Amino acid sequence: MLANGGGAYDVPDLTRLSPVQQMGIACARCGRRLGASGRRVGTVRDRWGHAFVLWVCSHGCFLGGRTRSG
Repeated sequence: MLANGGGAYDVPDLTRLSPVQQMGIACARCGRRLGASGRRVGTVRDRWGHAFVLWVCSHGCFLGGRTRSG
C-alpha cells in the first residue's frame, strides 16, 4: 500500500476502510457521511496500482468513531 499523505494527518490503511470511505463518500477516519464538505487527507494505491483519494471531516471528526461505516 503506497500512501501520499498531506503531512498533517496519518493516512489510514486502505484495507481497513469500507467502500464508502474508499470512494470519499464517508470520512476515512470516523466513518461519517461527508456531504458537501471534507478535506483531502491523501492518496493511497492498492496492490494493483489503483489510486484512491481519501477524505476526512472538514471541521475535525470524532476520532473514537467507527473505522467502518454501517
